[in-house]
Amino acid sequence: MVEVHLDRVFALAVGLLRSREDAEEVTQEVLIKLYRQASGRQPPAQVRSWLYRVCINQCRDWQRWRRRQPVVQRVMHAFAADRWGGLDPVTLAADAAFRQDVGKILSDLPRQQKTAFVLRHFAGLSVADIAKVLRCAPATVRVHLSRATGRLRDVLSDEVNVDEPM
Repeated sequence: MVEVHLDRVFALAVGLLRSREDAEEVTQEVLIKLYRQASGRQPPAQVRSWLYRVCINQCRDWQRWRRRQPVVQRVMHAFAADRWGGLDPVTLAADAAFRQDVGKILSDLPRQQKTAFVLRHFAGLSVADIAKVLRCAPATVRVHLSRATGRLRDVLSDEVNVDEPM
């Protein structure tokens, strides 16, 4: 059961935290909570929703904890990992700048819009599943997704040339 949801929980954590290292820590905490909570009585759909809710809460806790760290430690942590991965430095820099821009836009979104967007596009959840995780109506999820996507489109439209072939 854990293997089925582990990748999606990790993807959600990466989307919310924008750091693989932090997402690994959060995913580990989520798995510990699952192990402690394991009762075997919940159907798989409820377990999945519960895991995503726990992951979101753990990410929020992690972000609160990170804000309390001294700035120097945060900078050192951000550059501690080897992030080259064998890519061309020019491509890596362009991708990193774009990811940073997207991350900035996402961090400026209201919490519900950001969470809905990350669950949909990074974790691959359906609107119905996101509604269960966020404890709201599917129509509300669609509104959050539309507003988040619109905001991204507005801000990034100046940076992306749509006439260039991909």
